[in-house]
Amino acid sequence: MQLRRKATFLFYMFLLIIASVFLVCTAYVHKTHNRWSPPLNKNGYAVLVLDEKIQYWTGRIHASGADKAYAELAIVIEMYPSQYQHDEVHIFGDVLYRTEGLRGISTCDGRFGYACFHSFMIRALAEGGAASSQQLYDICRQTLGASSPECEHGIGHGLLATIKNDATIEDLSVALSACDHLDPPSHPISGCAGGVFMEYLVKSMASGGIDPRILTKDNILEPCGSLRIDGYLSSCMYWLPMWWMLASPERNLDEVMAAKMGGWCVKAPSPDSLTACIKGVANRMQLLTNEQPALTEKICSMVTTDAALRYTCHTHAARRFTYYFSLQDALIACSGLPPKEEASCRIQATEESRLIRADQEKHRAAPDSEHAI
Repeated sequence: MQLRRKATFLFYMFLLIIASVFLVCTAYVHKTHNRWSPPLNKNGYAVLVLDEKIQYWTGRIHASGADKAYAELAIVIEMYPSQYQHDEVHIFGDVLYRTEGLRGISTCDGRFGYACFHSFMIRALAEGGAASSQQLYDICRQTLGASSPECEHGIGHGLLATIKNDATIEDLSVALSACDHLDPPSHPISGCAGGVFMEYLVKSMASGGIDPRILTKDNILEPCGSLRIDGYLSSCMYWLPMWWMLASPERNLDEVMAAKMGGWCVKAPSPDSLTACIKGVANRMQLLTNEQPALTEKICSMVTTDAALRYTCHTHAARRFTYYFSLQDALIACSGLPPKEEASCRIQATEESRLIRADQEKHRAAPDSEHAI
């Protein structure tokens, strides 16, 4: 009898230990996969609250200058996921304008999804209103050169965000009209209009983070189908895939998402806007392939079976990869095309890489600019 009781006791103890281990492991997996905490830096930056971060960067700009403070920020957040990097640089851009005024624009660059330009421009436009957009545009060009899409993109974000927190189609049209009056014209996709569409779709400035509009089967092509301003349909369709990936529940299933976006792109109102949509998908190829250029052929084949559009998908993916990888690795994205198209893809990606390196030397431009249009 005693042996039986002892055996029963040991059996239940064994079950208890197994259950405990399971619960601990489950909690750990849940924590590591669903929550992320920034690593502690040697300066303790990760534990600062918003007001302390504002105070910190204000002090660093005063002590070391804006450029050195921005370089320090890049080091502090280098191990953060991209969205957390974007949010931290938003804080810096706002502080930069408050501290340096308009002259601070020369510190911003294309890294971290334009974040520095985003918050800098919305602060400047909040003070000067939409009427100051031409002045800001002139400063962009004087400071960064005739081609300054990252800076112009920030103006677009600021224009819409300062009109209304939850913009309507009518508000979108007002902001696009302001872009339309910039002289000389801003780039229709990566410039001012691109910033307007991105802000409308994900409300990154109005919300202080990423807050994508709800995606339903009835609004997949919106706002593009409701635009009343000529000349911006392709720009609108180009930016839709970014929103689709952020708002769709399939966003983490790469092949499923690629196939769905290809099907949605086909609904574009015109051939040119269809091509722009495919380019927009290709511009997200780093995410769709989980940073593996070798998967480009597979993903592009899920997006479209049309030969010309597959060439567009490969080529713009390869160009996009040049912002993140060596040219040799980026050129892998051209594989799978017929020989003539593959050669053309490689030429375009090589030229994109050359332009990036030239921009990096001239303006410190970096991976997250939307140069590959």
